[in-house]
Amino acid sequence: MQFENQPDTPWDFALKDKNDTFWGGYQVLDSSRKVFVDAPESDQRITRDYPFWVAKGPFIDGTRVTLTTAALHYPAGEAIRIAHIVEETEKRRTLYVMGPKAIRDEFVNDILATSATQNPGDYPWLPMSYDGVVDSSPGIDYNFEITQYRFDQQGIYRIQWRPGHYRSNILFITVK
Repeated sequence: MQFENQPDTPWDFALKDKNDTFWGGYQVLDSSRKVFVDAPESDQRITRDYPFWVAKGPFIDGTRVTLTTAALHYPAGEAIRIAHIVEETEKRRTLYVMGPKAIRDEFVNDILATSATQNPGDYPWLPMSYDGVVDSSPGIDYNFEITQYRFDQQGIYRIQWRPGHYRSNILFITVK
């Protein structure tokens, strides 16, 4: 079933990477050792290949927030991992590139599935305290936690990230 603005396939590797960004890798916190380690390749892929994602989020004030995932169709009960990307296209914006940062304001079928933003100012994806590297825009911030969902019921699930006044693309996930 085709949805409005929903591509048949989420990835198109024929697209040019207009950003020509350097991929520095994606890490996660190993809480047992309290150190950052390289994320599994499957998680790195859904963040690293962002330039080739077909249905990115809309630009709002020069900022685009986008969700990506490995596929749009999953068997019931299988883990669905969602990556979060912020792209800044205008100059004079700041990229807070250290992370991964916690995800807030993610909705599944229009129901809040994560915690809500505490301070929905200009950078609603930032934690209340940030002590890390910053870059000048334009650029892309990939360093957000990957959320995971499992749906036992067959159906179509809509996932969208809504930090502050920004809106991501909507992922229509079909579970069979």
